[in-house]
Amino acid sequence: MPLPMAHQLTLEQCCKIAAWQEVFQSPTAIHRKFEKVYGHHTAPTHSTIYAIQSKFLKRGSVLDKPRSRWPATTTIDENTKLLRQAFVKSQRTALELSINKSLIQRILWGVIKLYPYQYQIVQRLQVEDYDTHGEMCESLLYHYQNESQFLENLWFNDEFIFHLSGRVN
Repeated sequence: MPLPMAHQLTLEQCCKIAAWQEVFQSPTAIHRKFEKVYGHHTAPTHSTIYAIQSKFLKRGSVLDKPRSRWPATTTIDENTKLLRQAFVKSQRTALELSINKSLIQRILWGVIKLYPYQYQIVQRLQVEDYDTHGEMCESLLYHYQNESQFLENLWFNDEFIFHLSGRVN
């Protein structure tokens, strides 16, 4: 359990607090003793003193418990390199790597700066729209065939590919 203080106590200070609590049995007395030994206004709060004593009584140590982590099989740099190579080939290949999913997300968002794109369908073609779209396609085809710079001057504002089946890529 981390200590609820603005600054971190040293191991020596934590040991003294645990010993003084056994001797004095008073957080106020420990507070005064700590200020005398280490300087004015640096003493831990009563809740910190109780937390250190509780930790010492439960575990016989004032040190924090070691944090459990997933065993690292490779470094972040190696995983980043693998992900970059995989995304060049295919996004599916990246997901087939033997890398933890949350680590893949952290690397993609934090290191490579890739974010998931989720499209939303906000408009659906209605039957009455088919004629208008057909006319637009004919107009675009005419301009493409008759104007040499037509494609260079054409601007698209999204990257959707619409299929006749209704599926959107």
